[in-house]
This record gives sequence, structure tokens and C-alpha cells, in this order.
Amino acid sequence: MRINSPLVKEGAKRVISRNLGLRRGEDVVILIDETTTQVGHALVQGARHYDVRPTVIIVHKADQPNYVDTNTLPLPLARAIDAAQAIVIAVNDQPDGTGFRVNILRQSRQLKSKVALMPGITLEMIAELAQTDYEFLISRCEALYAPLLLGHQVVITTVDRNGDSHELRLELDGWDKPPTISSGIVRPQSFDNVPSGEVYVPPVKESANGDIIINGSITDYAFRGGDEIMLSFRDGALVKIIPGDHPAAHFLHQAIEQARTAGDKEPHFLCELGIGVNPMITTLTGETLLDEKAGHTAHIAIGINKPFGGDVDASHIHEDLVFREPTIRIDGRLIVQAGELCVKDTDWRYSFRDVKVSSPYDREDLQVRLTGTEAEYGAGGLLQRIYFDGTDARSTIYVGSNETAKMASDIFAKIPEMEPIAADRLSELSGYSLDVVRPVLYIMGEIYGLIQVLS
Repeated sequence: MRINSPLVKEGAKRVISRNLGLRRGEDVVILIDETTTQVGHALVQGARHYDVRPTVIIVHKADQPNYVDTNTLPLPLARAIDAAQAIVIAVNDQPDGTGFRVNILRQSRQLKSKVALMPGITLEMIAELAQTDYEFLISRCEALYAPLLLGHQVVITTVDRNGDSHELRLELDGWDKPPTISSGIVRPQSFDNVPSGEVYVPPVKESANGDIIINGSITDYAFRGGDEIMLSFRDGALVKIIPGDHPAAHFLHQAIEQARTAGDKEPHFLCELGIGVNPMITTLTGETLLDEKAGHTAHIAIGINKPFGGDVDASHIHEDLVFREPTIRIDGRLIVQAGELCVKDTDWRYSFRDVKVSSPYDREDLQVRLTGTEAEYGAGGLLQRIYFDGTDARSTIYVGSNETAKMASDIFAKIPEMEPIAADRLSELSGYSLDVVRPVLYIMGEIYGLIQVLS
């Protein structure tokens, strides 16, 4: 792919205007190394097209492992980051540079900059951006975020080349470790992967147990024609790779040991579950920045997840492991079947008509108070809970079905800010019967955390 290709030019312009949303007179810092100089040039031309002011800084591959905390950044780089409205991290994607990339993310989040994370980016990937349907990606991502936010028990089923099924089980932590929608549109004071098209979430750290077939790709390696490895996890940790002499197994063992040598205590822990939704990506190549977004795939990762809300003790490794055509269930409900999304909206937008009210919401003397969790009134007056995803981007989710969210809105508005209120009083004020108020309060409290019951 040539740098003067019309698709490359258009893709670079879209990074500036669509992904980062920059305007005339704003500043963008573009970090590159010797592997991405042409990409840097294309992004500069894209910025100049919109009169956005680019600053390009070359950070050589050999130097990146030395810049793993804020105090080690060269002064010109630190000052440039401090002043920029946006940052593009367009360097290589090798494991020994993970700490550097995380360090830039950490500092940019403190400064509330927008960041496009693009490790391993190529001109071919830039060209793909020119044809990306972002509205479609957003709709596919939004279909997945409710189950990954509200669900808890995940079962991933993969099938090996002999037709045998393998299960990996893990747990999600809801509001404490929410998922991130990665549509490629970088929201204020946040970061996103570009290219994109996935929803990902950090699982409960020690919850992964079972086996999984990796038959898609890892860094610089694409599995072809029945090629695969099997990973076994126990209490969150990777304990076995079969076959042990496979090139991918050698790569993973080496990456883990390098991270341990650099000081990581948990480089072998499962740190991410992600589901790809981008139909434009049809061939897996070993460029995991792109591969993990492919439709009909999902991926897990080992290593660092603190940049998106996790707590694995690692900072020098993040290895994505892509697998094809999985089946994924959350709380027993199908989310993905043989690679096809099959989320049912009614499974995750709870209705007051369907929930079974249990103690303490069935008490005659039921009293509730606000928890202080933020909420707002969305389109049509429907109540939405406000939360911040793993990248600290502000997000919202409707409190149940449209009918339930409207009733929740009416009831929420009647609850005093600083005082408790009885359920029968809320019934009087809202005009809804207690048979309606109780299940709506149950949904508001037990699922969305907006209220608490007084003992």
C-alpha cells in the first residue's frame, strides 16, 4: 500500500476528524517509531487537511522498554503530551513496548486527553478506516455491552479440530469492572483502539477455570488449516499450553518470562474477554490490533488490564489470543453462537412485569433511600444510570425496558436526596400501585444500584 493511495489519505483524515474529533487549531501529538514512519507521515497530512497542528515524536523501539513510568519520559515528550488535546500512539506492537504504551496512557488520562491507541498500525489498516461504517460498529457494540455489564457467569465454548468441545468459565464484576465499547470513536478524557470494533471487559481476576482452543491468532502468528493450541486456566492463571512445543506456546512462555524478569507478578493471569464485531476484517494475519476486532471471533488476553479497569499485577505484557466461532453464554443466556451475535434485547432490559420480588423488597414497611449513584433522564424521559467504563469514559444505560425505565424515572424523581422514603408513600406520589412500585424499586436497587433498602 502506497502512502499517496486515496484510501490511505482518506483513512488518515478520518483518524483526525472522526476517531479523534479534532478541530481547526487543536493540537495532536503523534508518537511513532522506525516501523511506522509512513503511517506518521500519512497522519500528519490528515491533520493538516483540517488545520489541526501535528507534532511528531519518534521513540525508537530499543528505547521504549526504558520509558515505563512517568519519571523516565524524555522532557520534550512529556511536555508535548502535557500540551496536546489528543495523542496518537502509533508505534510497534511488540510485548517489550507494552510498558511504554501503558505509561503514555496513564499520563494522558491524568491530563484528560483523547488518545487513539494504534500499536502495530500499518498503511493497510489506515486504508481500511476509510471504509469503516462506524454507525454499524456502534450498534453491534451496544448490543453486547448490557450482558457484559449486567451479567456475571460466563461460559466460553470452543471446538477443536477433532470436533471436541472445551469450556472456559469466568466471572464478571458488573459495575465495579464495567465493559468498554471500542467503536473507534474516542470519547472525551478517554482512549480507544483504532481500528476498532469490539466490546471488552476485565473479568474477576481469579475466576477463570477450564480450557480454551486458540485457533485465530496471537502476535505475529495466524493459525491456519486446523492449526491450534489449547490453553488451560486454573483460578485465573494460565497453567498449561498444549502442545508445549508449538511456536505459539514458545512465544507465550517467552513473553511471560520476560514480563516476570521486568517485575510483573501476574503476567500469566487472564485479564480480558473481548468480542469482535467488525465485518470488514475477514482475514486474520497476526496483527492482533486488527484481528481481535474481526467479526465471528472473540479473544482473551493475559497480562495487564489496569488501563481498562482491571487489577492484574502486570505492566509489561498484554497478549491477545484470538479464537474463531466461539459460543458464549452469560448467566445461561446465549450471547454468541458459533461466532454469530444472538443477543436478545429482552434478556437484558429488565421488565417490572417479569422480575420476582424477594426480601427485603416485599416487606410491608419497605423504606428506601438514594445511594448517590448518578442517573439522568434520557430520551422520552426514560431513566438512565450513569457510569464510567474501564477507560473512564462517561456512559449510560437505561434502567430496564422502556416501560420500566419510564416508571423508574417517575419514582426516582419522588425520592428525596437526603432522606429515606416509604414504598407506600412513593406509590401515593407517583400514582403507581405498590404492585408496580415494588418490582421497579427491586430493579433500581438490585440491578442498577440506584437505591438501597433501609434495614
